[in-house]
Amino acid sequence: MPQPRSLTRPAVLLAFLLPIVFTACQSAGGTAPPKKQPLTPLVGELVGVWQQSVASAGDYQDEESGAIFTMTSGYNAVLKLRANGEYYFSLFAAGVAHNCASVSHWDQSVGAVTLSGSTLILTPYERELTVTDCQGERTRNLTNAPLELAMTLEEQLDFNGMRVQRMDLTVDSVPLTLSALHQQPTDTPFAPERPVDFTADDNTTATGLIGLWTANLADPADFFDPSTGAFVLPGEGEFDYEQVRIEADVYELSRTWTEYDVTGICQKDYVYFERGTPSFSQVFDVYEDGEYRIGHARFEATEAAVVVQVRECGDDDGAYLYDLVPVTSYYQWDLWVAGEDATVDPARLKLSCPWEWEQSQWQFMVCGGFDQDTEYFAWD
Repeated sequence: MPQPRSLTRPAVLLAFLLPIVFTACQSAGGTAPPKKQPLTPLVGELVGVWQQSVASAGDYQDEESGAIFTMTSGYNAVLKLRANGEYYFSLFAAGVAHNCASVSHWDQSVGAVTLSGSTLILTPYERELTVTDCQGERTRNLTNAPLELAMTLEEQLDFNGMRVQRMDLTVDSVPLTLSALHQQPTDTPFAPERPVDFTADDNTTATGLIGLWTANLADPADFFDPSTGAFVLPGEGEFDYEQVRIEADVYELSRTWTEYDVTGICQKDYVYFERGTPSFSQVFDVYEDGEYRIGHARFEATEAAVVVQVRECGDDDGAYLYDLVPVTSYYQWDLWVAGEDATVDPARLKLSCPWEWEQSQWQFMVCGGFDQDTEYFAWD
């Protein structure tokens, strides 16, 4: 199983639960108070931070008072499940009621979690509800009766093509579809079969591909050190760093992906790296003059690593470095030669993933997003 390695930042990664402090503002923080019953360790696929944010929704009903309001401002849900069997759950919903233009309910609980078949059972040690409406703000304790939630778990592809776990929970107040913020990388990553029409099999390098290619002129060439885990993320207003270095018998591909997660309160940044053996072939010389050529590339990784930096998530904040199981990925490359003034019109390389070719586990790092490709430039 891939294992996290210590990083130079942050200096300390919290691996234990801190006492919860309920406040009157929305937050993703919070953990369990002293244990009130024996805990049952939780299966690994459930451990982690699960969350969902919805911009607007239907009606929300207070299960004790029966008060109803429409969630015109949506809701945020965070469920933290720990390996030792503890949990933290937060549901913040806001909107309008028939007698008040601004209403919010924040339901929080901490306690023990168990799994019985397909039912997730949350047994609170402490549970409270903070209500804010036209009468002001007030907090009351709720009963600690177990919450039995029907659960389904499924792996899906997110918008960028990343494989993520989704958890559907049947909750009285609102049905939830939670996404895992971050989980331990699998030791059996998906590796695609060689595409039927793929041609690069001879480990030769096509003319013009040797060199360092970066997405932006100012990108640092050493923003990540895979041997130590030291990394640098783009500053405010900067684009993510993306680069690929190609030599005759080796390639290195790396990128940052900041503010990746937009499905909940907790946020994460990625730094990805892989190194291995490249293989290229030319398929088309589009204008038959060498100015624009298209070909195939096979990147056979021999080592790979990813840093996941979690932010705005209470005691889960921290940076985690994992050695990944390397796999082989297949790309189409497009190469445009430099213009007369290479400082103004540099050579351009595009790596893309044809829609009919299956992508490897982490190939979304190159082919994720709207364009399903990444463009690099030879600035020097």
